[in-house]
Amino acid sequence: MEEKDNLSKTFEKLVESASSFDKEAFEKVYQEYVALIFRFFFLRLRNQALAEDLCQAVFLKAWEKIHLLREREKILAWLFKIAHHLLVDYFRQKKEVSVADFSYLEKESSSSLEDDLDLRNLLKDVWEVLDSLSEEQRQVIILRFFEGLTLPEIEEIMGKSNTAIRSLQYRALINLKKALVFRNENKNKKR
Repeated sequence: MEEKDNLSKTFEKLVESASSFDKEAFEKVYQEYVALIFRFFFLRLRNQALAEDLCQAVFLKAWEKIHLLREREKILAWLFKIAHHLLVDYFRQKKEVSVADFSYLEKESSSSLEDDLDLRNLLKDVWEVLDSLSEEQRQVIILRFFEGLTLPEIEEIMGKSNTAIRSLQYRALINLKKALVFRNENKNKKR
C-alpha cells in the first residue's frame, strides 16, 4: 500500500512539473494516458485515424491548459473531460455516422481465420447492442467497463451526480441484457 502511495505522489509531482510547462514531464504524462484516451475515441468512433487525431487534440489542449489544473490527482478525469467535449463538438459538426473500422483490432490478432470471423461477428454484435443504448448510457458503459473508470471520475467527466450516473449505468445494463437476450433468442430461432 505504501509503495502505491509513493508512486501516486511521484506521479503527482510529475503532473506538477508538467503544469509548469516541463516538456519531459508532460511527455511522461502523455505516455501514461495516451492509450486510454485513444481507446475512448476508438470505442466511440470505430475509426483509427479519427481516434488518433482527436487523441492528439486532447493532449494539445491539455498542454495549453495544464497550468489551470487545480487538482493534480484528477488529471485522468480532466483528460477524459477534454476528450468528452471534443467528441461532442465532433458529433455536432459531423452528422453522418461512420462505418465501423475494426482494422486496428485485426492487426493485433494472430489467430486463425475462423477465430477472426468469430471475433469480427462478436464485435459487430457488441457494437449493434451498444448502439441501441442512448448516448449517455453508452458513454457510462464505455467509461465504466471499457476504460475502467470509477463512478466519481465518470461523474466529473459527464458533469452529473452520483445518483444520475448510477441510474444511467443501471438502465444501460438492463437494456444491454434485454438486447443480448433478444439477439440470442433470434439467433437460436434461425438455426
